[in-house]
Amino acid sequence: QSLLLICLPIMKGCRLRLTGMGIVTIIGPISVAFVADRIMDDQLNLKSGDRYMVLLVFFAAAIVLSLLAMFRLRHGWIAEEAKRRVGRLGNVLLGLNLFTPIGLYLLAGRLTNGGSRDEGWLMLVPGWLFFAGLALMALGRGVGGLQPIKPLRGSGEMSFLIGAAMLSVIFLIGEAETYEQDPYVIIGIILLGILALHHVMRGFVSRWVRDSVQRFLFKWTVRGVPTLIVLAIVGVSAYYALGKTMANSALAKYKATSEAEGWSYDFNDYVGEVPADDDNFFMAKPFSGFLYTQKVGEKPVYLNPTIKTNIEAVLDLKVFPRDRIRKRTSPHLGDFADLLRRGDPGNAFSAYRSPMEGTDREVIERYLAQFDDLFHDLQEAAKRPKHYFPYPFNNGHNP
Repeated sequence: QSLLLICLPIMKGCRLRLTGMGIVTIIGPISVAFVADRIMDDQLNLKSGDRYMVLLVFFAAAIVLSLLAMFRLRHGWIAEEAKRRVGRLGNVLLGLNLFTPIGLYLLAGRLTNGGSRDEGWLMLVPGWLFFAGLALMALGRGVGGLQPIKPLRGSGEMSFLIGAAMLSVIFLIGEAETYEQDPYVIIGIILLGILALHHVMRGFVSRWVRDSVQRFLFKWTVRGVPTLIVLAIVGVSAYYALGKTMANSALAKYKATSEAEGWSYDFNDYVGEVPADDDNFFMAKPFSGFLYTQKVGEKPVYLNPTIKTNIEAVLDLKVFPRDRIRKRTSPHLGDFADLLRRGDPGNAFSAYRSPMEGTDREVIERYLAQFDDLFHDLQEAAKRPKHYFPYPFNNGHNP
């Protein structure tokens, strides 16, 4: 949508068509997501925990309709004698856009510890993609009666589209809990890989392929991609609809049989008496930091956020033994001490750890001392005789 709005002032002769496609790409995903939500609620009887499917439908529809807009607004074929060469600046920018987004993503991943804090650094990636996309489209535009440079223009459009997709991914990373972020991080890597592949094929390889071969590949791509998309939509929808129907039928039969045998599906029959807070293991630190309330369809609200933040900061200090150490039947303290002495430069998913100095005993004691307060809290919690965690059930009982 952003790509279409930015192109509007420079698309002479087809602004009306551009405006129409912009409206479609804005309203279309919302409409498709609304219909999917109604079907999931009324027909498939899915609960709020399954509503993440609606978000996936929305983003899938937005990507498909954006690709359709790019196809409808393409310039068309250019005669061989009218084609313009890609200049040095265009080649440099294409090369930079091959590697810079991935480098920025890895750097931002390290600065944010895999997206678990200071997510604003991740905005470097879509920011670069938008800048590079605009620059490529500007270099590839047709001026003074000359034809556009299609490898640059097409690469710029794809850079802008992937930038919008990365913006959505970063939003999802920021909204997700720490343990839910890994799939979105992987999706980001896949998107940047698709961009790199597109730049190689569209920005470089397409210049060396004969026009007849390009026309043949374009013809079958235009036919094959929509067919695959339709088959995927129908297949996934049928899979979920059939699977939900069969699961509901099997569950109903099983519950009827087990209830006849004396089993109960009422949560209250199994909870028993809730212990007093002073006797409850989970009301003591550090577990009290993870107590929360949650309304259906909303994010959890933690009751003791300071305790939660402190315990997560301590857990970030943990060191995982290397594969050579983990695969042993018993740990070798000397190897683990060497690991602590070397430190860790960090990567996309772990924070920097400074090297330590001293003997094996000294560095291991210094490492374990970081967790003294945590061990003390666990000892105090273990003195409480009962345990009950008041889990706020999203789809049922909510204490």
